[in-house]
Amino acid sequence: MVHDAEVAATLLNRWQAKSGESERLVSAFDLLREGGLEFTLLRGLLADAADSCEGMEVEWLSFRDGSRALRLVGSRPRPNLTRWAALGPLTPGPQVVS
Repeated sequence: MVHDAEVAATLLNRWQAKSGESERLVSAFDLLREGGLEFTLLRGLLADAADSCEGMEVEWLSFRDGSRALRLVGSRPRPNLTRWAALGPLTPGPQVVS
């Protein structure tokens, strides 16, 4: 089964390679919505308290099927971007019996 995040990651990575512009993501997100993919865009900051650098931003899309696509964005002024990665829905882990 192909999850929504896998489709989105493939399309977003192609879009990024073609345009090379992270600021044009609004158009890429519109393309996903046009294709019927419903998602929520979230952003957060990952920082290491022991490190003096600014940290990294994480962007992720959460889809209705429970899957997620995410990427890391390095510090400014010139952002370094990773490719989008797809994660399937979370599955229940094994029960721990004490």
